[in-house]
Amino acid sequence: MQGQDDTELDKDEFCSFFRELMGDNYSDEAADEAFDAIDVDGSGGITLAEFKEGVLKSNKNKTSGLPSKCITISIAP
Repeated sequence: MQGQDDTELDKDEFCSFFRELMGDNYSDEAADEAFDAIDVDGSGGITLAEFKEGVLKSNKNKTSGLPSKCITISIAP
């Protein structure tokens, strides 16, 4: 994310993004839930592939992937 020259989002970077995305609906619990759901390999970082898969999974099945409070976003190829 901002200022980082790497290919993964760590939990702090993701939570900052999630806070901006969710605004007044933000909670630490929802951010943790979303991060854990997207970080499928448990590495502690979210790759672009994991992020895309998490969003696609959320779009297809509202009961998995991102928390239900999270809005759906699109990622261009």
